[in-house]
Amino acid sequence: MASWRLRFSVAEIAAQMSEFVDPEIVDNEIVPLYENLIFDKEPEVKSEAVSKLHDLSKHASPNRLTDKIIPSLQNIAISENS
Repeated sequence: MASWRLRFSVAEIAAQMSEFVDPEIVDNEIVPLYENLIFDKEPEVKSEAVSKLHDLSKHASPNRLTDKIIPSLQNIAISENS
């Protein structure tokens, strides 16, 4: 597994990079990456990934976000309240 600093760096820049790639790549590669990052065990990585969702949402399809990211955020909220 990559170090938390590397995962943090990926969370920090991958949403910005989505501006420069095909929307299909954003939906099929970058959105799943963020789905994993928001479940990261390190709070810093998780926080950075969530903070970049606004940037990601500019380039990902709304359906993909509502199918993948929103349920993940809901799962996190449920698990933290348990």
